[in-house]
Amino acid sequence: MPAGRPKGTPKTGGRKPGTPNKTTVAVKEAFKQAFDDLGGTSALVTWAMENPTQFYQLYSKLIPTEIDATLSGKDGAPAVKINIVKADK
Repeated sequence: MPAGRPKGTPKTGGRKPGTPNKTTVAVKEAFKQAFDDLGGTSALVTWAMENPTQFYQLYSKLIPTEIDATLSGKDGAPAVKINIVKADK
């Protein structure tokens, strides 16, 4: 018989879905502190004005690379599905 819980048995224990990893949280807090110590938003604006290419490269990484949405029509109208995926370079 294979090890583990039987098929169909609910999972118990462990981390709840969506719970952030402690290391990830610590790193994000460290970066936020460093950002604040370096001058925060005003320092970022100064750097961005001196380095617009690098700024926009970083900023573009904040844009979602994939959006998947499904819209359902009223009164039995057909649903519309929109898929936006990252374009190949």
